[in-house]
Amino acid sequence: MEAKEYITSKGSELSLPIYMETTEERLVPIYERFGFEFYDNREDESIDLKVWFGRCVA
Repeated sequence: MEAKEYITSKGSELSLPIYMETTEERLVPIYERFGFEFYDNREDESIDLKVWFGRCVA
């Protein structure tokens, strides 16, 4: 939790948005609890890879 607070406060201080990505679907609900909103995902079936893209809305 301390890392999230540091990152969000630094982003606010510098007026920068905070974006992230993950390839682990099981982590999506955890990131959502920390204030991230997932706005897109991409899937490459040829290599069995799915990537979720999120931004901090908290």
